[in-house]
Amino acid sequence: FKQKTAYEIGVRLVGSEMCIRDRSFIATAGFIAFATAAVLSFGPAYLYLKSIRNAEETDKEPWSALQTVFIWGAVSGVFYALILNSLGGSIVFLYSGNDADLTFILTAIIVAPIVEEFVKPLVLFRNVSVKGEIDEVEDGIVYGAACGLGFGATENILYGLSEGAVSSGLLGVIIVVALRTVSSILLHLTASSFTGYGISQYLVKGESFSVVVKYYLLAVLIHAAWNTAAVLGSSLILIFSILLAIGGLEFSKRRIRELDLEGSNIQPQSCLLYTSDAADDMQCVDLGGRRI
Repeated sequence: FKQKTAYEIGVRLVGSEMCIRDRSFIATAGFIAFATAAVLSFGPAYLYLKSIRNAEETDKEPWSALQTVFIWGAVSGVFYALILNSLGGSIVFLYSGNDADLTFILTAIIVAPIVEEFVKPLVLFRNVSVKGEIDEVEDGIVYGAACGLGFGATENILYGLSEGAVSSGLLGVIIVVALRTVSSILLHLTASSFTGYGISQYLVKGESFSVVVKYYLLAVLIHAAWNTAAVLGSSLILIFSILLAIGGLEFSKRRIRELDLEGSNIQPQSCLLYTSDAADDMQCVDLGGRRI
């Protein structure tokens, strides 16, 4: 197993390298490598999604809708991102004077965040059943996280089966996927949850569409900052970025709990007596006539 530099590890954490430098992510890795990458990618993604879903105490989102959103991110989201990232990278390459290194950096820091944070949450608008499930503000965070997790899980497999990882053997595949499972996949979860939050503000609270744009741009900024750190290749920056990604997961869960608590409207389960005037507005009173 050949030891990797911080830069080499860093670029494998960037969500856009696949469309510029390493187009052979369907390398002849073999079934064992593929199965290993799939288990290490989708297993933790499911656990992350379960943790996000369970952050809601009341009216948890149905697994059927979450599955739809997750699959969108894992399949359609990745497909559209590959096309648009490649197109954007080609344009950058043309205007950079055919400078491959500059193209990689600009695509990673600018093109990929704009493209990927746009395609991942499209399902929240396109799918009628999913859109209908977004009836609370916190729901947008949950579904945004779900599409980000699906996207990140598939991306992990593509990087795990890339020529660079496979050339180091099965251990290389495991290291790349494991690193991305505690870093990049959480970056996708966090960034998409912000866009989802903006979408739910628009759908549930009836705010102007500018709120979606605002949180989308925030997601792009988070993604761009992460990719910049990965491209710089400093080990300390990478460690900080991983901790930041884990913190993003916890922040999303905490915000879901807060919004869920704010939105809860728990009515009294029992009362001693209804008076005639209190019955009209469903207020409970005790025998002394005090409202409870």
